[in-house]
Amino acid sequence: MLMVHMAMLMVHMAILMVQTVMLMVHMAMVAICSYGYANGSYGYINGSDGYVNGSDSYANGSDCYTNGSYGYANGSDGYTNGSYGYANGSYGYDNGSYGYFNGSDGYANGSYGHDGYANGSYGYANGSYGYANGSYGYDNGSYGYFNGSDGYANDGDAIGSYGYANGSYGYDNGSYGYVNGSDGCVNDSYGYDNGSY
Repeated sequence: MLMVHMAMLMVHMAILMVQTVMLMVHMAMVAICSYGYANGSYGYINGSDGYVNGSDSYANGSDCYTNGSYGYANGSDGYTNGSYGYANGSYGYDNGSYGYFNGSDGYANGSYGHDGYANGSYGYANGSYGYANGSYGYDNGSYGYFNGSDGYANDGDAIGSYGYANGSYGYDNGSYGYVNGSDGCVNDSYGYDNGSY
C-alpha cells in the first residue's frame, strides 16, 4: 500500500508540475497580449508593420525601429543607441545629444535638458524648446510634439514641417514621417511605414 500511495503521490506531483508550466505559459500570453502589443496590425510585436517581426518593423528590418539603420534602437539614426537615435546616440531620446533623457538637448538632465519635463527652457512641458507648451515643445509649443508648430499632433512636428505625425519630417503622414509620410519607416526607402525613404 505504501508503494501505491507513493506512486499516486508522484503522479499528483507530475500533474502539479504540468499545471504550473501551463500557468506560466498563460501568464506569458497575458503579458504579451495585454494592451494589444503583440499580434494586431501595427502591433508592437508580430503584426504587420509591428515593432518586432513585421516587414520593415520596429526591430530587425532595415530602417526599422531597433537594429537597422535609422532604427529606433541600435542602428544609426535609431531610437536607442545609434546616431540620431532615440536613446543613446546623438539626437537620441535618452542619453545622446538631443536625446530624450540625459543627452544634450535631452528630455531630462542633458544640456538644454534642464530637468525640463515641465517648465524649464528646452524642457518637456512649458519652457522654450519644451516638450509640451513651449517653443519646440512636445505638445503646444513650436516644434512641440502635439499642438505647437512642429509638434507631434496638430502643428509642426505633427501636421506641420518637421512634424512627427502629418507634417514634413512628421512621425506619421508627413515627409520623413514615421508612418505614412515620405521617409516613413515601412514601405518606402528609408521610410518608417509608407512614405518615401
